[in-house]
Amino acid sequence: MFKKTTFDGFSQSTGKLTGRDKDAQKRLDKRAEQLQAEGAPKVEATKTAREEMRDNPRKDWRGG
Repeated sequence: MFKKTTFDGFSQSTGKLTGRDKDAQKRLDKRAEQLQAEGAPKVEATKTAREEMRDNPRKDWRGG
């Protein structure tokens, strides 16, 4: 009958992140850069930033 519509954080037509996922990626990148400036290796900084975002219920990876 009716097709259920789901909203993705990824646009298949443009191949880019959209909406909350786009904002979350910006926050993740910003925090990872801060950690790198403090001397953490790039991989470790990204991992730590992602863990911090997931630990915070108000601004987690998909926070909005």
